[in-house]
Amino acid sequence: MVRVGLVVPGTVLRKGLEAVMQDLPEVEIVHSAGWLPEGDPVVQIDVLIVSGPETDGEALLEGLPVSAPPPAVLLLSDDPGVLRDWIDLPVRALGALPAAADEESLAAAIAALSRGLAVWHPELLVNLQVRVPDEDPGEASDLIEPLTDRELEVLQRLALGHANKRIALDLAISEHTVKFHISSIYGKLYAGNRTEAVRIGLKIGLISI
Repeated sequence: MVRVGLVVPGTVLRKGLEAVMQDLPEVEIVHSAGWLPEGDPVVQIDVLIVSGPETDGEALLEGLPVSAPPPAVLLLSDDPGVLRDWIDLPVRALGALPAAADEESLAAAIAALSRGLAVWHPELLVNLQVRVPDEDPGEASDLIEPLTDRELEVLQRLALGHANKRIALDLAISEHTVKFHISSIYGKLYAGNRTEAVRIGLKIGLISI
């Protein structure tokens, strides 16, 4: 069972999401409000669904139980810029969908995020540019071993949330080769998982979006 928390200031959207979530198998709503309550204990959340351009992600995560592992976060927004404020935060996985995402998309996103996979809707990746504050991206790139053209292709698809099987089909290579490239990407970027590799790739300009 995936424990879902909703932090959605808009009552209409929140109630609509609640109705959708109640019809999804293996999903349990453990919190639903415009914010996390101050001073009150919050049960462990596997996937935190957040909406609202003014939501402070860092403050929001600080309100979660310290003893619990960090949740995955699904952002519902039509503004790709909202991703910038969450890229560096310590979440298990990060995803973004348009605010009007349908039930099928929400279900797929929740399932993927609960497994630690990134979820990026193509419409929200268009024209998204993430820069490293007070740092020249070229200088940052010099700190790591350059990725090969094939590794860059794989990293681009990781940013889109593609599974190994789909990457293999897209690039006409075996899943074993995909795993080899991903392992090499992790080593070169000093990343521990897909989300971290994508975050670093975005910050230093390796991913073309």
